Amino acid sequence: MRPILSQFKDEGFAIPDYKNSNMQIMKEIAYGNNKRTGEKSKKIFLLIDGLGYNFLTKVVPNLPGYPELSSISTVFPSTTSVVLTSIESGMTPAEHGINAWQVYVKEIGSIILPFRDSLILSKNFRLSSAGINTVLPEPRVLTRISEKKKMLLQYQEAVTRPHDHTLKNTDLNYHANHLDMLVGLRRAVLQDNQDFIYAYTDVIDHAQHRYGLSTEEAAHAVKAFFHDFEKILLPALIRSDYNLVITADHGAIDASTKVSVNHDDKMMDYLLMPPYGDPRIRYFHVENGKEDRFEHYFNNKYGKYAMLIRSDDAIKTGIFGSTNIKDSIRTRFGTHVAIMKGHGTFEYNYPIASSKHKWSMVGHHSGMSEDEMRIPLIVY
Repeated sequence: MRPILSQFKDEGFAIPDYKNSNMQIMKEIAYGNNKRTGEKSKKIFLLIDGLGYNFLTKVVPNLPGYPELSSISTVFPSTTSVVLTSIESGMTPAEHGINAWQVYVKEIGSIILPFRDSLILSKNFRLSSAGINTVLPEPRVLTRISEKKKMLLQYQEAVTRPHDHTLKNTDLNYHANHLDMLVGLRRAVLQDNQDFIYAYTDVIDHAQHRYGLSTEEAAHAVKAFFHDFEKILLPALIRSDYNLVITADHGAIDASTKVSVNHDDKMMDYLLMPPYGDPRIRYFHVENGKEDRFEHYFNNKYGKYAMLIRSDDAIKTGIFGSTNIKDSIRTRFGTHVAIMKGHGTFEYNYPIASSKHKWSMVGHHSGMSEDEMRIPLIVY
């Protein structure tokens, strides 16, 4: 059998580079390494959800203010919950165990949504406070910064973490959209009271999910952001003691093929629980002794859409950031993992009530394509 990394390359997968990643950039800021983040004494780390390098350079080939622009890697899986946990903790997915939007946590005994503080019970009812503080790791990088510097967290109203209010020397501001975020950042720059500012916006990610990357709406979301940035924040920034470091959690693709699996699929005969993860990566817990039959069935039916790997073998490649995973979180990675090829998604339809308003996402991420894994590093 050919090496798995060679198979990844044949599929056009972009192998994560943790030493040249968004996680590493934040660690460099925390430890005072300014080689890639500018020489000014104060920093703003702005994470733009969904801003892939390829999409950015296609839509906005000339960024305002002539910043330094380069391409870096995100961590894997390329989805927000995984990336933010890595950036804020300084730990790889193999170390912190948040390996998807949906995560199986053995000690809770359920599949949970760690960034929604909830168990998956139904789309209309969720059980909150499932020991979430013990599931998400301590944000050690942010903790280090806050112990040495005065920090501002500039978050969207819907994006909060259980540790936000435990950080020292930290102010927390909420914004409703990217416009008031930019106004808030300008105010902070002019007041000059903060040593480090960590900001986040998901306006581009939402447009891509809703409309797809090939649409005018998605392109305009990127163009509008940098237009508003140039008018609102850039004039104050260039006269300040702040370097602005812009990067992303992931890029995205448009999904053209959807695999849809229900609870009555024969695949479920081999599993101890439903699949979980994200539409571009799925984890499976196969019943002991049924591994070969599961692999035969899956590869025959879904092999042209997804690359199925035994989780132990996937971990050994280092795609999760380490070739070893501690026993306490190993079960989160299942016995098998499927990474979607091309522009496909794998949807598992939980047998629960549907919400009244539902729309199908067009843009997706969490896979290992170059468009998802390659993100910009922009330094002003």
